Amino acid sequence: MWNVFAAMRKQKPLERFDAAVDMYMDSVMASSPSPETLRAYSKHLRLFRDFWTSNGTVTPRRDPSIDDAKAWRDTMLANGKTKNTVHQYMASLHRLFDFVSDEELPEKERLYQYNPFPSRIMPSDKKKESRPYEIPLTDEQIAMLLVNVCPDKHVRNVWPRNYAIIILFLTTALRNSELRALTPADLDFEHAEIVVEHGKGDKFRAVDFPAIVQSAVKLYMASKIRSDELSDTDPLFGTYMPSKAAELGNELGWREISRSGLSDIVREHVRLVTGVDGVRTHAMRHICARVDLNGGMRLEELQAKLGHSEIQTTQIYSGRLMARRQRMSVEALLAARDEQAQENEKLLAKLQAKGRKYHAIVAS
Repeated sequence: MWNVFAAMRKQKPLERFDAAVDMYMDSVMASSPSPETLRAYSKHLRLFRDFWTSNGTVTPRRDPSIDDAKAWRDTMLANGKTKNTVHQYMASLHRLFDFVSDEELPEKERLYQYNPFPSRIMPSDKKKESRPYEIPLTDEQIAMLLVNVCPDKHVRNVWPRNYAIIILFLTTALRNSELRALTPADLDFEHAEIVVEHGKGDKFRAVDFPAIVQSAVKLYMASKIRSDELSDTDPLFGTYMPSKAAELGNELGWREISRSGLSDIVREHVRLVTGVDGVRTHAMRHICARVDLNGGMRLEELQAKLGHSEIQTTQIYSGRLMARRQRMSVEALLAARDEQAQENEKLLAKLQAKGRKYHAIVAS
């Protein structure tokens, strides 16, 4: 994406902002959000643009700043909007700038050097409390995410990709950045391992590649969402942006999913399947850790899986999860996982026998 940003960095501030919004909304569209989500994002981005440009009467000479974000916040609050509403508006801008100022990129490759809408300046009616991390999903809801049946025909086309992403998060505890960086070359089906080339701190590690993940990835590949013309070193999960193909240096316009885009995919998928909104990628990491701990994994093994440098970090992490340990029916979950893996493999065998590509099964 950096070569796209290189051209955009030469634009004037308003042109750059508009181009960033277009690119971000393309990414949002790729995750097949609900119409309500699309309308909300578009509205929030437009309202800030109107404020920043004084309804089109002013051409900004610099990029949006934290001071601009604070001024917009204060104006909305002064005009009677609730703290919760203002938080929602600002969160949309936070996601936009998170997309184009990815801190995982070197500074010279970012479109914006920092996110002018940091979480710390957003108003909230809720007081922060120091308490153990509470898993946002019940055991039954976690089990629902294992089932490979699409509940809504409107997301049928992206279901194979989204299901594979969810299963990966649920069983491997990969970080957002690690999953986005995966390529087919990192998947060792023979030895049931996933190679994480560049984990946090640029560390290498290998994690288990269980049967349900293998089957979900195979079904995703069989859906042809990811073209066979792509190489094994291209991103495993991505989005097509044909209009940016030349800039991306990729004939198909295939590029890695953004951090916020991946988070949106997870949030929308979990909401669609379980009815629970607001679940992010890091929550999936917590869920995986809880299942592993309750299944008898030793702390040292969990440390290696999570990619923690110090076991003290894992101890803090696990300590937050132990409060609900007794509520975890881990045997039932693992049995459901194995059963779904077998169902996926049967489906794969049928597809291969008939030479067909995979289409998601939609609930009747």
